[in-house]
Amino acid sequence: MADKSTEMKIVRLFDVNAFTNPPTSVAIDRLGFESLTILLSLSTGVFIGGTGTATLKHGDTSVVANMTDVPASEYFGSTLGALVPADAGKDYKVSYRGSKRYVSLVITEDTAWTSWLMSGYGLLSDPIKLPIA
Repeated sequence: MADKSTEMKIVRLFDVNAFTNPPTSVAIDRLGFESLTILLSLSTGVFIGGTGTATLKHGDTSVVANMTDVPASEYFGSTLGALVPADAGKDYKVSYRGSKRYVSLVITEDTAWTSWLMSGYGLLSDPIKLPIA
């Protein structure tokens, strides 16, 4: 079996933290990669109060505020959606199949949070040119 690690790049969207306000990830630059998978992990340790919504945004610039929502047709698999305290301990994986260069995971607060412990990563794969450092 071939080693695929030279064909992937991991991007930290936001550090593991107990958030009292929703985090917004960095803009992921897909330049040089065909595929992007977003990983969101909600810890069982601290997930108290409030609700939120997780969505992907995409655009032609790295400014998250200028990005638009990714339509459901550009998700591979399911979309992210609502986050509630009962989701503690869940991990989410969603793939983007759109054509925009920049993508960001955006979490919005629907009702006030007390504290949510979560982490997020992007996995870029299927590089146009090998190997990846």
